Amino acid sequence: MKNAKKNVKLPLAILFLLAGVVLVFAAAVFHRPISILLYALGGFACGLGSVAVAMTVSDRRRTEEERRAAAIGETDERNIAIREKAAMSTWYWTLYLLWGLFLVFMVMDGTIYAALLSLALVCHSVFYFVNIHRWAKKM
Repeated sequence: MKNAKKNVKLPLAILFLLAGVVLVFAAAVFHRPISILLYALGGFACGLGSVAVAMTVSDRRRTEEERRAAAIGETDERNIAIREKAAMSTWYWTLYLLWGLFLVFMVMDGTIYAALLSLALVCHSVFYFVNIHRWAKKM
């Protein structure tokens, strides 16, 4: 059963990536109110698919020892504490930015604000990884 799961994971990730590209292209072509929803769904599918493809490819390149070490690292109490502190710190850093852009997006109802909100969410994720690194050094 374990091999069947590995064999399905990569094609499903590629399918999500392609579906995201199709949705973003459809949103660019239609120019209707539904296009914002299509952009959002397409961006979600592209992000999910690309991350899944990257993780699957990197997992296949690891040796069995490296896979076991990564599994242990995921459940290690110190690493869990680092991720929790980084998440809280990141949330406090970007809370007002996300709130402000969301408010502007709701009031102005324009696609440029949806793009700015998406950019802010990407910045939020980058801050999260920076804070993981920062807290890993402190602990």
